[in-house]
Amino acid sequence: MKNTIVFFTLYLLSVSLSNLIASEPSEYQLPELPAEVIQNHIICYVAPLDMATVKQTSKCSNTWYDYWMYSTDYVEKMNEETCTTMLNRFACTEQTKNFEHFLCNNKEERKEALACLGWQDNDVDSIEKHMNAYRVGVKEGVIPDWIAIFKNQAAVTIVRLSNNPNKQDNYGNTTLIWASSNGRTEIVKLLLAQQNIDVNKQNNSGYTALILASSNGHSEIVELLQNHQ
Repeated sequence: MKNTIVFFTLYLLSVSLSNLIASEPSEYQLPELPAEVIQNHIICYVAPLDMATVKQTSKCSNTWYDYWMYSTDYVEKMNEETCTTMLNRFACTEQTKNFEHFLCNNKEERKEALACLGWQDNDVDSIEKHMNAYRVGVKEGVIPDWIAIFKNQAAVTIVRLSNNPNKQDNYGNTTLIWASSNGRTEIVKLLLAQQNIDVNKQNNSGYTALILASSNGHSEIVELLQNHQ
């Protein structure tokens, strides 16, 4: 009898948990978590799980676990691009506490990244100003130096995710034009995933990203740009 009660109790718990995971998260207005967070930090309670269930579980778990609770040691060792992506999300959603906590990742390179984008120390001397820099990307009135920017992974990611990834340099080149001309395929893929990217933007000579990618023999980038038209 005792074993039956224990078994029945465990069964009810498993059913309740399964229903929680399978239910529609209509009440959650949360961005999709990065793959790294899903893989390393989300506890999945039933197996086997398909990706839809994992994402469902991650959204539920995200309402119980705040990012500022991550250890500083983990944040410092976090993949730089993933961390920059999360900082952008925190900035865009005004998550000040989380943003401040994640700034410990690659501090020096992040400082250099903002300098590349025209931001001086007094421009980011508060968390609110710092968050604004991540939203804006290249500072207003500053002409971007794509050679310097593309040497800094954080700087490229900040520009790519910014409100205006179509900022032009002295020659009229945007991030996409420069990346396409120089064969930076992976960055081109990421830029094309942005809703506000202008694929047909022309530089001062009237060349687009497609024209320059073609003239420099970057066939894979040519195909990516053509498919995006």
